[in-house]
Amino acid sequence: MSYYSSSSSTLYSSSAADLWDPEVVLGLTNRATFGPSCIGHAKTYSRRCQRYIAQHKTAHGRGIINRLARGTASEAAESPDLSRAVDILLCWQHTGQSSSIHRQWKTKLEDWAAENEVDDQSSATLSDWGSRRGSSSDSDSDSDPDTDPDIDGRSPDEESHTERGSTGELPSEDLRRMMKILQARLEAQLRRERERQEEEKRKAEEEKRKAKEEEERRRREERRREEERRKEEERKKREEKAREEAFRERVRLAKEKQQREAKEKAEKEAASWRVSWKRYHHAWHTTSTELSEVDIPWPVKSGLRSDVNEANIKLFFMKAPPEELRNSGEKIFKFINKETKRWHTDKVMQRFGEDVANGKAKSALDTIAKVLIELRKDAKLKR
Repeated sequence: MSYYSSSSSTLYSSSAADLWDPEVVLGLTNRATFGPSCIGHAKTYSRRCQRYIAQHKTAHGRGIINRLARGTASEAAESPDLSRAVDILLCWQHTGQSSSIHRQWKTKLEDWAAENEVDDQSSATLSDWGSRRGSSSDSDSDSDPDTDPDIDGRSPDEESHTERGSTGELPSEDLRRMMKILQARLEAQLRRERERQEEEKRKAEEEKRKAKEEEERRRREERRREEERRKEEERKKREEKAREEAFRERVRLAKEKQQREAKEKAEKEAASWRVSWKRYHHAWHTTSTELSEVDIPWPVKSGLRSDVNEANIKLFFMKAPPEELRNSGEKIFKFINKETKRWHTDKVMQRFGEDVANGKAKSALDTIAKVLIELRKDAKLKR
């Protein structure tokens, strides 16, 4: 039998005088580290603690246990030194387990005592009784009833009865001792059964508690995830709302910009049309008598003969005239009718001369007359 001392590399052999082996009964050596370590239980890892204890503390604690091993296990279970040894062999993190480990060690010692010390005591009692009975028989065989005098005056029958009472049956003191031993064994068995039932109950309660904690943890986790989902949905809604508001704002600004640019463009275009109309109107009202092709006020926005075509002519008479000349069907007809007469071939010849009317500008003049006749027809229908 051997167990470790304070140093994991040094082995102590239990003394022959030891009545029980601390390594066998208490399991001092940590099988995971093959040496001494804290005797506490690491609940996080569900195993024995692997933290080493200071060498002087280990030596001190093991020394106490060695001294207890020289006495009986039952005496060690009741000794206050057992609690001291437990306190010494625990690391700082597991000092709170001192009471529970002391109870475990005490139970292990009591169980070992019940299994071993009771059998030893029973064997000793029976052996002692057998020895005394054998000695009495030898004494009777050596004496001769015919020659030995009756020393105390008792009759042979009385003496024989006394001897049977003292040697033929188990003495009452030994019987009480045997009964006490059997009772101790029974109590140990009952205690172990109670402890087994209590351990099963404790395990069942522990499993129930763990199941309850796990259920509570699961519910908390579910509530946490639900809260996170809710917050995530709210965040997404806020972001979506912000994006929509930003988009609407961009659309509004773009629309305002577009409207502003369109308005500015329209105003700029209207101003350019007003300039074109002013030039056109002024040219018709000049009093100069020497007019040439260059002086013809072409009814297009640019005022150039090169831009004269049906589309530009129609656009000019739609955009250039002032509002008061085209704000009703009747006014439009009167205005177009006046322009048609102005651009009639005879009127053009009278104003610009036959050479101009039949010269290079003849094609452009014919186009203007033709377009105005069409515009007069449309205006007449809408008057």
